[in-house]
Amino acid sequence: MRHQTRSCLATDLADWLVRKGVPFRHAHHLVGEAVALAEARKIPITQISLADWKKINPVFNASALDVFSVEKGLAARTTIGSPNPKLVKQQLARWQKILVARKKPIK
Repeated sequence: MRHQTRSCLATDLADWLVRKGVPFRHAHHLVGEAVALAEARKIPITQISLADWKKINPVFNASALDVFSVEKGLAARTTIGSPNPKLVKQQLARWQKILVARKKPIK
């Protein structure tokens, strides 16, 4: 699970960079630098200091660190089938109605 969480956060960080105007190819490279730095220091990527983020690239600022919130990451995903909590609740309600309707006897 740790690796999956790290991958999710890395993807969110690359998306954040793209929203800041960084081409995805370059964003992917910058995130790779951050992951390598964290691994070399044996710390989670979330513990890299803002000063070190700025050494990787000046585009990083305090708002970049907001992407490390799982809740915000899930909420930001809004496409059909995504793990957005609101969409998941909608699908659960939809399927509960379908299951209830199927349990009703046919007349």
